[in-house]
Amino acid sequence: MPDQEIKNIIFDLDGTLVDSAPDIFDSIKKALISCGVDEKTINMDDVVIGPPILDIMKKMMACSTEKAEKAVLKFRSVYDQSNFEKTTLYPGVREVLQLLKNNNFNLFVATNKPEFSSKKILRLKNIEYFFTDTVHIDSITGKKLSKTAMIKHIIDLNKLKPDQTIMVGDTASDINSAHSVGIQSVALLYGYGDKSEILKCNPVFTFSKINDILHCLNI
Repeated sequence: MPDQEIKNIIFDLDGTLVDSAPDIFDSIKKALISCGVDEKTINMDDVVIGPPILDIMKKMMACSTEKAEKAVLKFRSVYDQSNFEKTTLYPGVREVLQLLKNNNFNLFVATNKPEFSSKKILRLKNIEYFFTDTVHIDSITGKKLSKTAMIKHIIDLNKLKPDQTIMVGDTASDINSAHSVGIQSVALLYGYGDKSEILKCNPVFTFSKINDILHCLNI
């Protein structure tokens, strides 16, 4: 870790704190079928969790943005009504968040998920109270925030010092976005990101389980 003491930790959500893939896969499949895609042609192995859902739908349907947007609307309808029973916390997440909170770290979430489903998951999984703030792809009306913009928004809004702030995520996008705003990064290798791509981004630390971040924070 850098010489400056870390006080603020920004977490990604999907693939970092929660394994949301089963519920996302179910909702994507239902949306595609409702848009006329033959169920037999749907290969969920092609789905990579992390990018915005519009990008996923465009790739799955090999279609125009307009058609993909209709599938996204259907996905949102199905997904937002879910109770997220198949979405689970990764091992150690609750305990780590509790220890960090007990040690006076300021905790945040930056996620490509929209605000409604993100906050619903945090609430249903009983971890929302750990976080000082959460920022989402739709946190600013009329804009789709990049991960870089989300991190910058958190830093600016909460008046955080970049040299006291780290980003913890599971994708190359998380790591690159952290570096682009001048903060340190920690990569977790159990999530949805491509490990080789993550390592190319030179995160300060790479861990195979979330508990390991406690060591580099001297807890």
